[in-house]
Amino acid sequence: MNRRDILLGAVATGVAATLPASAQTRGAVQIGFIGGGTAVLSEPFLSAFQEGLAAQGWRLGQTAQIIARYADGDPGRIPGLVAELEAARVAVIVTHA
Repeated sequence: MNRRDILLGAVATGVAATLPASAQTRGAVQIGFIGGGTAVLSEPFLSAFQEGLAAQGWRLGQTAQIIARYADGDPGRIPGLVAELEAARVAVIVTHA
């Protein structure tokens, strides 16, 4: 097991622990994802996050839905992206550094 696997497992477990149990049974929980770069540059991080969720039993499109937004390298865009995800009423917002 490498450092990435441990980190992904911890993040996925943390996300699962913060989501209400009732939401997991009522339909897909919406999870916000903010990438600081472009969609292409953030793809490895998003894929790793999706793999971590799957390892914890989450199924994309069934028990979880990820709404991704990207800052395209402009940190000034992040507050607006957060507001957009809050307006979408996501259960949690995940980002990477």
